Amino acid sequence: MNLRHAKGFTLLELLITIAIIGILSAVALPAYRGYVNTANMTKVNSAYENAIRTIRNEKQKSTTRVSMGLPASAPSTAQGWAELMDPDGKYEAPGGGPMYVYYGEANIPNPNEVGAVHFRVHSNGDVEVRRPKYLELEGRNARVSLNKVEYSTF
Repeated sequence: MNLRHAKGFTLLELLITIAIIGILSAVALPAYRGYVNTANMTKVNSAYENAIRTIRNEKQKSTTRVSMGLPASAPSTAQGWAELMDPDGKYEAPGGGPMYVYYGEANIPNPNEVGAVHFRVHSNGDVEVRRPKYLELEGRNARVSLNKVEYSTF
């Protein structure tokens, strides 16, 4: 049999191909991981900002209803706010579990690990929304009342 007409790849060709795949993987995987982390941080921050806007709108709508002699429509509990934000439970935090949770809720993972947004209602009716420390995001609280939003970091 003549070796010049043999078909297939030489060992050298296979080694070069494997080396190229390894180099591409070494470059592509960290870039992809960074992209995923950025997308997850954006998701957490968007959920946080959306919660603040929704609370302000619902508080204003509820005040208008009361001034017209209708019953208030805004939730009065943290659980109510969490359910208003995600009534069907379809929004998932980047690390798993529900995106919107409330203080005291049982069986929830650590919000800093999963990126869940927390709610708490104060005795005066103000709603505290907490964005967790998640990846490179700093922790942030927003205390939402009818007329203002006060921000703080932790």
